[in-house]
Amino acid sequence: MNNQRPREPLGEFDLELYKSLRAESAVYLEKVPALWLQKFILIGGLLAFLLTQNESFEVVGDGDAADSAFDVALLAIPVLACLLDAKIMEYGLHARVISEFVENAFPFERSKHWERTLWGYSDRHFERQLVKLRSATTVLVTVAPTTLIVMLDSILLYVRRENAWIMIAGVVFSLAYMSVAIFAVRMVWPSRNVDPAHSSGT
Repeated sequence: MNNQRPREPLGEFDLELYKSLRAESAVYLEKVPALWLQKFILIGGLLAFLLTQNESFEVVGDGDAADSAFDVALLAIPVLACLLDAKIMEYGLHARVISEFVENAFPFERSKHWERTLWGYSDRHFERQLVKLRSATTVLVTVAPTTLIVMLDSILLYVRRENAWIMIAGVVFSLAYMSVAIFAVRMVWPSRNVDPAHSSGT
């Protein structure tokens, strides 16, 4: 038995709200690849810097101000990469919130089906498998570059400071970062099916 209350007919304001939310969601999703490209520019800058600063590997633990500033600059690079990832996640979460609201607030069945398909909980198996593959790709191209930056920084600081704890910290941080990223992505793209009562068909 369906206990849901009948929906009120949509007015002009509701239609405008729907269009506005859909446009806002599209804008937020478009910002994600732009930030992704910025991260790759950051990686390219890091690699170019390392290739042109070979003499820095010869400086080990002299403790002068210039050497310390160099280390701080190195540490700032993975921090910036993590901040870019956080911004990517923010845009994804905001688009997800809009999608959830649109699915529940507006009685457009095709739109509901699209929202469920987009975020990976459609009732159709093939659609869910495609979204899982897309989500795995998103994790790979987002998390892997940041992990690479962390490991490169750890190696360089280890060579400069001859401190094994730097390498250990880099590995631990990378593993923790990947775990948090996978958990966050699973929240954005849940691997669940819709209630058959709300299914749009097979």
